[in-house]
Amino acid sequence: MIIRIEGELLKKLESAGIEVVEVEKSIIDDEGLQETRIISTAKFPCGREFKDLRFNDRVDINTYIESEFEHYRFVKDYEAVWSSKHNVIECELQPVSRTIIPSSYLMKRMFRSFGVDTDEISDDYRFNFIDKETGHTVSIGYASSEFALLACSTTLSIPYDRYLKRPTLKIENIELQNHDQAKGILEKVGNALLFKLDLTANVGFKLSHDREIRRAYLRPKNEEPNKDLSFPSYEYDSEPMSLYWYAKSATDMPLLQFLALYQILEFYFPVFSRQEAHHQIKNIIKDPRFNPNKDSDITRVLSAITQNKNQLGFGSELEQLKSTLSSCVIGEEIREQILNDQDMLAFFKDKKAKKLSGKIINAENKATDLIGEIAERIYEIRCRVVHTKASDKNYDLLIPSSPELKHLRYDISVLEAIAKKVLISTSRVLKL
Repeated sequence: MIIRIEGELLKKLESAGIEVVEVEKSIIDDEGLQETRIISTAKFPCGREFKDLRFNDRVDINTYIESEFEHYRFVKDYEAVWSSKHNVIECELQPVSRTIIPSSYLMKRMFRSFGVDTDEISDDYRFNFIDKETGHTVSIGYASSEFALLACSTTLSIPYDRYLKRPTLKIENIELQNHDQAKGILEKVGNALLFKLDLTANVGFKLSHDREIRRAYLRPKNEEPNKDLSFPSYEYDSEPMSLYWYAKSATDMPLLQFLALYQILEFYFPVFSRQEAHHQIKNIIKDPRFNPNKDSDITRVLSAITQNKNQLGFGSELEQLKSTLSSCVIGEEIREQILNDQDMLAFFKDKKAKKLSGKIINAENKATDLIGEIAERIYEIRCRVVHTKASDKNYDLLIPSSPELKHLRYDISVLEAIAKKVLISTSRVLKL
């Protein structure tokens, strides 16, 4: 149960400059009766934003009182905290492998590689890497009480005791002035040490990114299951289907998921761009005004069949993408998908959507070319993922720590729906 922040706990927080907000909330108690409770929230700084923390009675009140967690702040985009009072940064570590390898196994592997007897170490043991000239220390071990208290208070679903068993990287004895400095040091020192361990000890840890970004991709599906027990009627090309399953398995890696879905469309660029070129040439030649002896008419034909020098298809990559979408996707179906999802609709109308791409999807305006808007937005995001040039414009690179990624799920949802339509459109009758 969430506890009210009052008494000594309230004084601790207020003395450290932490704002506490209280609201009344109606709840149903264990006996089914409605009652009003005061819900307290402590607003801990996280860069230029705040994280809302709530405390529960599963943690002994004395643990809160005796800890100095109130002097810590969060590091934006990471499961990490820092303190200027204690000159420390601490970040949770997670395995880089997508297979289910327990963090405890990797910890023991690391300790054994450095000759440490894992049977004799205590829970608070940390393996230290010390700069003898400056005194700066970076260590790996299990989470501190302060980190565990803050982490479990952001999500009440994971108990405090379990957080104490999470591996963390801690940087100490380094003067910290502000959040951006702390974040920069975490990335610089943390990545350097973890890369070193990967090379020398075969220990695959990485800095853990903010769970809010990762949880964003675990949205529940609202579609009712179709209980169709008939034998499948159509078969699909193996290469794009492999990309499809890869995308479905990469829910915690949005950049890979987006790129894999895009590559499904890219696989069919030659098919649909050729169809488009064929259609254009046919219309040019059928025009009664076409004159094979006129240079300008021949130029029109050549323009229609100009092959992309980097691809098998015809036209620029954006043009090929538009041809593929126009051939496989009904704009009204995508429009309906967006309009039926209030969160998605609100996102595409919000300024946050422009942080991923300047191209906006205006689903409410039926007079717009929705397929064209979607194609241009998908292509611009794709350019940011692979950091290539489009026309004379360079796009800022999207990386795993980019804060915009927490919103990429909406574009991925649209892209996945399009990829499904392309796979369906290119399927053929199943033959055994």
